[in-house]
Amino acid sequence: MKAAVGGVHYLKWLTVPHGDKRRALAISEISYLRADNKYTTVVTRTETFLLNSSLKEMQQRLDPEVFWQIHRSIIVNVSAIHTIHRALRGTLELQLKDRRELLPVSAPYVHLFKHS
Repeated sequence: MKAAVGGVHYLKWLTVPHGDKRRALAISEISYLRADNKYTTVVTRTETFLLNSSLKEMQQRLDPEVFWQIHRSIIVNVSAIHTIHRALRGTLELQLKDRRELLPVSAPYVHLFKHS
């Protein structure tokens, strides 16, 4: 199912492999997506799924106001961000709500986190 935003339709939910079945996953449940060769790993607060689509394909289907690319291989749900850290080397890292891993923000995307 897709939501219309300014005439463009973005995904509202998708079906993901879940064992030998498929599960309906609301887009709002996604914390981030990570490129995994020709596949995409979809990460929620508690689960991980592997999609048979590339990260680029998924990016085109997601609302760019909600999902920001922060690295060539990572797209994050902005509402899942808890804090933004400056690492020792001066790079930015994101700590998500209910996730332990830190996500790197590469230089071309740092501007997304700077406000005037």
